[in-house]
Amino acid sequence: MGRISRAGIRTDYLQHAGWTTDFLICYADGHKGVRELIQRKQLKKKAYVERLELSRRYWTVTDTEWMVVIVDG
Repeated sequence: MGRISRAGIRTDYLQHAGWTTDFLICYADGHKGVRELIQRKQLKKKAYVERLELSRRYWTVTDTEWMVVIVDG
């Protein structure tokens, strides 16, 4: 976590709110992919968007393919 930029993210909030990646995909050729699931209505809340952005930054630093999957519900 120390290697990623926290600019624009309320880190004091995120330190207390845990987050986990929904899916880590290990491809046969050795590269990895991450899929984060989020409900469409959650995208209206800044906290969820900040968590996604922090996750994107983290996985980018690790050279891992990262995507969000938006679901209704």
